[in-house]
Amino acid sequence: MTKDDRIEAEPGRRRVRTLLILGAGVLALGAVGWAGPSWADAWHGRGMGPMGWGPAGIGAMMFDQLDADGDGRVSRAEMETYRAERLRSADRNGDGRLDPQEFETFWLEVTRPMRIRAFQFLDADGDGVVGAVEVQRPSDRMFMRMDRDGDGYLTPMSAAERERMRERMREHGRERGPGRD
Repeated sequence: MTKDDRIEAEPGRRRVRTLLILGAGVLALGAVGWAGPSWADAWHGRGMGPMGWGPAGIGAMMFDQLDADGDGRVSRAEMETYRAERLRSADRNGDGRLDPQEFETFWLEVTRPMRIRAFQFLDADGDGVVGAVEVQRPSDRMFMRMDRDGDGYLTPMSAAERERMRERMREHGRERGPGRD
């Protein structure tokens, strides 16, 4: 490759590098939104899953809401009643369906506890605001984990690396999933 070829290729490399870094930041924030709740409060001690209970990841708070009769178990009828009531309360115009605006209100209500816990996770100093350093910390950790060779750049995984990762995930699922011994 000549010097001119390298100069021409450099903007493309920078673009890929920038996209990878931005992608890592988005992944980090997504991971905080997903995993933050399990780290942010005491519920994580109730079991496995991203929200602390059961293989499906149903959180303890959700379990308590579903267990209408308080017997420590959730029946299909309790789950269906809960679901129907939540949808009925979100259906402001009473047509039996949720339009985009009704769904947005419903979604914000349903995800509020997770959003609060994710905020608390990010607010490391507990001052009620999340600063740039607090948002940067999970992104930095994610970047370090994703920078497999430690060269300061993220690069796509090879097919063999992807397969090894899939196998580790399958093994992890077998260890924790419903089909385990």
